Amino acid sequence: MTPVDCSFSCPRSPEQRKREALERLVRDNDVWVATADATGEPCLVPLAFWWDGEAVWLATRDTNPPGRNLCSSGRVRLSFGHTRDVVLVHGTARMLTREELPAEVGDAFAAKDGWDPRKDHPRTSSSASPGYARIATLGEEARDPARTIPRAIPIALGITLVVYALVAVSVLLVLGPDPLASAEAPLTDAARAADAEWLVPVVRVGAAVAALGSLLALILGVSRTTLAMARDHHLPHALAAVHPRFKVPHRAELLVGAVVAVAAATTDVRGAIGFSSFGVLAYYAIANASAWTLTSTEGRPARIIPAVGLAGCLVLAFTLPLPSVLTGAAVLLIGAAAYGIRQRVWFSHHE
Repeated sequence: MTPVDCSFSCPRSPEQRKREALERLVRDNDVWVATADATGEPCLVPLAFWWDGEAVWLATRDTNPPGRNLCSSGRVRLSFGHTRDVVLVHGTARMLTREELPAEVGDAFAAKDGWDPRKDHPRTSSSASPGYARIATLGEEARDPARTIPRAIPIALGITLVVYALVAVSVLLVLGPDPLASAEAPLTDAARAADAEWLVPVVRVGAAVAALGSLLALILGVSRTTLAMARDHHLPHALAAVHPRFKVPHRAELLVGAVVAVAAATTDVRGAIGFSSFGVLAYYAIANASAWTLTSTEGRPARIIPAVGLAGCLVLAFTLPLPSVLTGAAVLLIGAAAYGIRQRVWFSHHE
């Protein structure tokens, strides 16, 4: 004998079905959203939602496929629940901008789903992996750096390329191009689409561990850069201290760690993502330009490599959102001006 799950097989009264559907509207966090463009091309993606008792509020960008479709036709179909107990909602959508969203709706959405759509900034179109830079800045602490670093950099970049490619292809195969383009949490969405709900917490833990690892590597790299600048007296010389036992720049590490901790605890760092991307691409461009000046005895690569690298960095940097470009350019100009003034003062004192 096999026990029967009466929640699916036994008939329910209309009143019971309505009550359970309303409970699902209150309880669930995500809903499948079906839309279509002007040619009839369908689009099915999961979106976070909030139910106010009369209307379902969804959050998406007007540049995403569902956003474009809703702006065009306004017609939408929502699907809640398990495939054996689906609740379908047909309706017409009205688009509101972030500024037009009522404050009480934004607050309720944030309280239920854990993120505030009013603070969700568009993602930038480029991503840089600064792993080789971290290796280079730790060269002073490596054994035989002239031999180790040239071998470590291509190995690190190769591993990163393989991992990125595997993740991208896997998620693309599971979700498809349009749902992936509109996904807010693509790895989580891919796990759910593959009917592997148990993977969702694993993905979240993995993301937290990866973010922590990236942060620790960043602290290591920035502290070594701080050490070098302190040795050249561009920063207070006290930061150039190296621990007598552990042979690390302990003061620089403590300072950078404290700054990062305070910034992460007190500010919304998402607004700095675009500016950070511009800064990373700018110093990569400088690194490529510097590689062009190397001589053949210094291990200069083929000229085409730094030329292509420099052009790629500049193109990516100036295709970032305009506020990020303007802010990044302004900071670079201020830094260059401060350096120029300092150099003039130094030379005037030593003439």
